[in-house]
Amino acid sequence: MHFIPNAVHIPLKDGKEGKDFDREDCTLLLVDGEFRYGEVFTEEAWKSGGEPAYIQRQSDFFLPDGSEIPVGRVQLLPDACIVKIPERQHWSDDVQALTTRMFGVYALDRRQHFHLCEMCASYELWFIENQYEETDEVAADEEKRDELNQIILGADTEPVSYMHVSDIEPVFGRGRRCRPGWLPKSDEGGGYRLRGISAVTWEGVMEEIAECCCNSGI
Repeated sequence: MHFIPNAVHIPLKDGKEGKDFDREDCTLLLVDGEFRYGEVFTEEAWKSGGEPAYIQRQSDFFLPDGSEIPVGRVQLLPDACIVKIPERQHWSDDVQALTTRMFGVYALDRRQHFHLCEMCASYELWFIENQYEETDEVAADEEKRDELNQIILGADTEPVSYMHVSDIEPVFGRGRRCRPGWLPKSDEGGGYRLRGISAVTWEGVMEEIAECCCNSGI
């Protein structure tokens, strides 16, 4: 029986409440079930055919008898992904004249669905940056490149937005997946799963993404 954790129990420790935890601080868990109901096992219990330690209802977690967890908290481990969404059409004519392609880059937790007063589920998109291709004229002119860069950096962008799951999921399909540091091949956008993320909370994931932006490409 393979144990591939998709949840975690985060203990309460002095000075660490509200901050990210190392995985060594936590107990990795496996949720066997679906969004509406699941049973949550520790690795030892899963491999030995033991009883679940917790239950999940509508992404909330409880003790097996339905009572609240008294110490610490259980939550799904983030499934951190990057999506690059075509947004050139939303920019001013000046910016469109200086670019050939333009994408908004967002992070999302693929395990979290949100229902915003509607039946259709949405993903919560956390803005990271804008990525674009310049026209040949701009690429050859340093002043125009700087001008374009300043316009884009100075744009007022919502830090968090929402899009339907059905609109985002196709970017992870064959032919639409892209690589870190590269623009999508398709003008309809692309996406990929972030590898090597060690954080167990979304705040920690965003900190690691910020480091990736500084040290490599997203």
